[in-house]
Amino acid sequence: MNANNPQSKFALMGARFQMSVSPAQHGSQDYAVDIQRDGRGQFFDLRVPEPLQAAFEVNVLQTDKRDRHLLLFVRRPDGKAARFLCGHDEREWFVAAVPGGASSVVQAKEALKPQAIRTRQNQLKVPTRLRNRRKKCGVSSSG
Repeated sequence: MNANNPQSKFALMGARFQMSVSPAQHGSQDYAVDIQRDGRGQFFDLRVPEPLQAAFEVNVLQTDKRDRHLLLFVRRPDGKAARFLCGHDEREWFVAAVPGGASSVVQAKEALKPQAIRTRQNQLKVPTRLRNRRKKCGVSSSG
């Protein structure tokens, strides 16, 4: 595993991270990013196939300590890459696959919004700094 020490980046937002090995299944390069639980509580778990463990590239692209979010980048040995927004919502840790090529937490959050919401934000000229507030600034159809 080529990594920029994801454990320390997850720790910045108060979370734990581990990379575990899943049994090999006929040359599969499939992996999973999930929330698991042990005696110490919840943690982020990246499961990779046993024979390919060292060939996975795992990097944290950005950490937002205040909002408790980070953007995780995973590249499989065949070159296919994916990004995951990992964080804490009102109650629990979560992980969400991020479409496209987001390189920051803010971009990842925007990419996860439905297109209709992004379009409406643009129509209303909602400033970037206000687009992820809990109380949405003028995004409802009533203005």
